Amino acid sequence: MVAVATYGGHAYCRDEWIKNTVELTKGHDVYLLWNGPGNPKKIFPKNWTIETFKDDGLRGIDILEKKHKRIRRRFLSRSYTHLFMLESDTFPPAGTIEKFLAYKRDLVSALYFIKSESKMLVNISDTENNRRKYGAQFCGTPIYIIKQMVIPTVWGLVNNPSLSENYHLEGMELDEIATAQAKSRLWRIEDALPQRGLVRCLSAGVGAVLISRDVLEQIDFRIQDGEVQQFTDFMLWWDAYRAGFKGFVDTDTWANHIHPFDDLGARDKWFDATTGQEGFSHVESHQFK
Repeated sequence: MVAVATYGGHAYCRDEWIKNTVELTKGHDVYLLWNGPGNPKKIFPKNWTIETFKDDGLRGIDILEKKHKRIRRRFLSRSYTHLFMLESDTFPPAGTIEKFLAYKRDLVSALYFIKSESKMLVNISDTENNRRKYGAQFCGTPIYIIKQMVIPTVWGLVNNPSLSENYHLEGMELDEIATAQAKSRLWRIEDALPQRGLVRCLSAGVGAVLISRDVLEQIDFRIQDGEVQQFTDFMLWWDAYRAGFKGFVDTDTWANHIHPFDDLGARDKWFDATTGQEGFSHVESHQFK
């Protein structure tokens, strides 16, 4: 069973997402759960099972928890062996589900990326060029430079904290004893690039993940509130890990994760490849016309 929890906010990539998902899910049942205004049955393919969910003014994190719990109940009430969870802005390649089924693992995720904020403390030297670039008030003193970057949705594992930062090349083959001593951190992009195939991980989200029935029979979706808040995606993987299930990310299967353009049009700045002339703006380019 393929499950999608969605709403109207992903309209910016919906046409292309539907086209990709139709190819991805051939031969599989698709269950789509929608919250918010509008009639999803007028939007999505007729052969998909489509239901609506009343959010009743709940927080977004609570809506997601309730939708994921409902998806799990539907899955367990039928004879499916695996659940493929797919977010409606994620684009795994056709054949991903069949490839993941052949692995015969507890959880297998495609590799995709999310936006993250990076903060770096730097000292801007007091030069004439920096005064023009940053302003005199920022020169000669430490300041934070904050930038947006993309990172994999993977919390990697290392079985020995004394290993070097290149743990992704040294510590990923975990036996049961090593797993009990494992540490985890969120991957950076350089952690993903050197690796091929299945890599053991603590969590990899639910944007494009195949989950076995054994996992879902024991593990329910939940959120963690409090000082450290965690969504249902991380908690499912973490609870499964602590119950003895093994999760993997397939670093050879990349799924495009489409975000709306919210960075002042910087990604839409085009130039003529022959003349180098700048200034071509294509704000509609993400609509895949």
